[in-house]
Amino acid sequence: MIFKQARKLLIFSLISSFLLVVTIPSVHAAIDISQKIREQLYFIGYGAGIPSGTDQQVSIEGIIGTLISYALLLVGSVFLALIVYGGYTWMTARGNEKQLTEAKTTITEAAIGLVLIMAAWLITAYVLTAVLKAAKLIS
Repeated sequence: MIFKQARKLLIFSLISSFLLVVTIPSVHAAIDISQKIREQLYFIGYGAGIPSGTDQQVSIEGIIGTLISYALLLVGSVFLALIVYGGYTWMTARGNEKQLTEAKTTITEAAIGLVLIMAAWLITAYVLTAVLKAAKLIS
């Protein structure tokens, strides 16, 4: 009985030691690769004229752009949730026409809402670009 427990403990210790010896260099290599990727991305961004996190200046345009990006992210998330809800309702309708109609309506209205939001964003981006080009603020 004691021999079996000692044998299990020995096997567990050997496997644990082996895994530890194998994973430590892998973790070190992953950290090294991550640092190299970060450095390369910094150089690519610097070459493209994108400021890094340390020399980034805050501007009202940047704040507004960030807010618009987050708003579009929220709209996309709501769209995804509505599509999933509509699909789930459709799948669980089991021939119930009322649930089936509700599911189709949810999916259709979500798609229409997404198209309207994207169209509004595209029109706004086009108009702002045209106005800024006309005012010669951008090239």
